[in-house]
Amino acid sequence: MSRTRRIHVTIAAALVATAFLGGCKREPTSSPAAALLASEPFFIRGAVSHVDHPWGIIVEGEPGTDYKTDKASFRIGPGTELIRADGTAGTAADIKVGTKITLWITGPIRESYPVQVDARRVLIE
Repeated sequence: MSRTRRIHVTIAAALVATAFLGGCKREPTSSPAAALLASEPFFIRGAVSHVDHPWGIIVEGEPGTDYKTDKASFRIGPGTELIRADGTAGTAADIKVGTKITLWITGPIRESYPVQVDARRVLIE
């Protein structure tokens, strides 16, 4: 094989390898949900147990801040950010009994059991 032919074959092989590797889909190293969870401490994370409670939506799970509570009732207001785990915008209709969520709050914590809070951000998992 001539030297020119070998160069052409080498270039063609390099182009094929580059096209193949460039076409491979790489999974992101972190999801939008992981980025949100890492951004700041959440208030509580768990499963929704009630959606039609008089005080709002009830979530039961693990506390995420120094305020140690295993259950919270929260309300969604006009300023609440609802986000699905894939990073797209969510809606209140996405929150059903059994849905796993992570909750960030705003304003005061109204003392009772479960505590009553206003949602600032809800990550719907």
